[in-house]
Amino acid sequence: MKIRIKDSSIRLRLSKKDVNILSEEGCVLSECQITVGNTLKYMISLSDKEEISIKMKYNTIDLKVPHDQLEAFLKEDKVGFEHIIVNGVEGGLHILVEKDFQCLVPRVQEDETNLYTNPQAK
Repeated sequence: MKIRIKDSSIRLRLSKKDVNILSEEGCVLSECQITVGNTLKYMISLSDKEEISIKMKYNTIDLKVPHDQLEAFLKEDKVGFEHIIVNGVEGGLHILVEKDFQCLVPRVQEDETNLYTNPQAK
């Protein structure tokens, strides 16, 4: 899973493997080793609540997604979903979760074999 954070926006992109894990286990987790003993973790997990929520605790960002919304995303034709979380800051926190597509122009340094075929590819 990839994460992009910019200002008050978090974008998570999931490979086919990530989507399968999320479907089977109800949770997918990725880690970024910042320094020895200091890791940023980010995850998407199934929630029994009716609305998307997010929390950050012990260097872990946990995006909780309701069952119905997660089930819709896991369907093959659903590309992603977005949500604004009210967080006390003007405009809130913009969340975008997407299936990760292969680039239209291949990148030598990037393995894209587990990504979704780009719908714009010829």
